[in-house]
Amino acid sequence: MRSKWINIVTILFLLGLFSLVGASIIGLFISDNDISGNIALIPVKGAISLSNNLYGSTANPDDIISEISKAEDNPNIKAIILDINSPGGSPVASAEIADAVRKCNKTVIAWIREIGTSGAYYVASASDIIFAHRLSLVGSIGVRGSFLDFSGLLKEYNISYNRLVSGKYKDMGSPFRPMTSEEKDKFKILLNSTYNIFIKDVADNRGLSKEYVKSLATGEVFLGNNAKSLKLVDEVGGLYEIKHYLMEKLNLTNIKIYKFKKERNFYELLNEISSEGFYDIGLGIGNSLNKGKLNLN
Repeated sequence: MRSKWINIVTILFLLGLFSLVGASIIGLFISDNDISGNIALIPVKGAISLSNNLYGSTANPDDIISEISKAEDNPNIKAIILDINSPGGSPVASAEIADAVRKCNKTVIAWIREIGTSGAYYVASASDIIFAHRLSLVGSIGVRGSFLDFSGLLKEYNISYNRLVSGKYKDMGSPFRPMTSEEKDKFKILLNSTYNIFIKDVADNRGLSKEYVKSLATGEVFLGNNAKSLKLVDEVGGLYEIKHYLMEKLNLTNIKIYKFKKERNFYELLNEISSEGFYDIGLGIGNSLNKGKLNLN
């Protein structure tokens, strides 16, 4: 019985691998210029980071900025929709995307769906107009620099941290020793500097005063409905409302959306294939058990 399931898993893996190779070959013949549509939909999904995450969705600024540039250079594209579903992430990565959005010479709409907080809201604020679902999570304007401190655990298990550094603050924030009061003060300066830049940029992007944005920059998250009343978003709605807005603003008789799809690397595709394969195996086992047809003894 065991060898039977091993063979099934092996076959599924090979099928997935062949599918991956086939998809890669097909991708070689697809041109970036083959954009059919007049509105570009660009996803900003997952944590915003300069590094791709093997085990989860990541909004990489290089990918997103490249897609914005392609849409901007294509004469058929009249506007760009940022499909945002992200809790935020790296300040630098978020700022890079926001800068590209701000400099874009076409209308850019931020569409916050389930969540658009912290760095993702930073990106949204740079757009021409923000739409959000009434139940979406918006805001969380602030900066976090928290970290774990294992020094107590090390002491309990009689483990020593041998500190060898060439600079006084080189291991500031190490989880293996408590942070000194002086180090905490310096770290707070870094956080406050980033925090103030965040507030200023959001205020400038949204046409609000820094004092007003600062009053909201407590890290609090707001529902879409409340976010509109607080001037963090412009409209409550989804793709239907966005289409009507674009038709009126750009004098378009029809809307045809072209969806940019992130080019996944080999490992991301392999992870997806293997996850789906093992899910199907589990589903098959579960169904068989429910029907009393599988004997695991």
